[in-house]
Amino acid sequence: MTSRYTLTVVGPDGDEASQALPSVTEILDRVLAKPGLHDWYYKTGVAGFSQLVGKYGGKLPPDIKSLHSLMKQEQLSPYSLRDLAAKEGSKVHDAVLGLTKGRKPRDLPNLTKFWALRGWKRPNILAAEQIVYSLANGYAGKVDLVYEEDGMVTLSDIKSGELRDSHMLQVAMYREAWEQMGNRLIDRLSIIQVPRDGGECSETFVSEYGLAGAVDGIISLYKWLKGE
Repeated sequence: MTSRYTLTVVGPDGDEASQALPSVTEILDRVLAKPGLHDWYYKTGVAGFSQLVGKYGGKLPPDIKSLHSLMKQEQLSPYSLRDLAAKEGSKVHDAVLGLTKGRKPRDLPNLTKFWALRGWKRPNILAAEQIVYSLANGYAGKVDLVYEEDGMVTLSDIKSGELRDSHMLQVAMYREAWEQMGNRLIDRLSIIQVPRDGGECSETFVSEYGLAGAVDGIISLYKWLKGE
């Protein structure tokens, strides 16, 4: 996952300058506490070690470095599972981009079915996997999908895992950047979930009550943490 985006700015005299912008996810990760994530790392680590003991017993290596290496090799460490989930997420995003170009993914029938039921064609899709940036607030990110349906424009983020509160803030920040770049105004925000286990896809529309104020607070806290 990209944590920084480099933006090239061209001045009035034609000179170019590069500006590194933090990603939306970097800002949210820095500001928001995630106790559930820490618990997951701990529980997953303990469960992985228990599986190693069951498999290798007294043949387990005695030093920590070798144990870490073995857990990684067996894909039992929380970091291995995290990287595997990230790889699955990338596969879903690549599939969405392919669908916007008329290519059906072979190994994601749930996503293909969801797409077909919506009847999405190229005219419906206004953007997919598009980088957006906010110069006013100093951040950037990649919008998964913007589509038009029944006269309404929706900006969606696509997730292969469970729904979190931070996802609501993420799409709100993407909308801010999208609109600041002069694109069409967004009517709705949503999260589209594509379960990794092949389950049915779903779309959750985001309640916007208090969302704009929450985004302003997140950006202010991030700048304060950086000493700006």
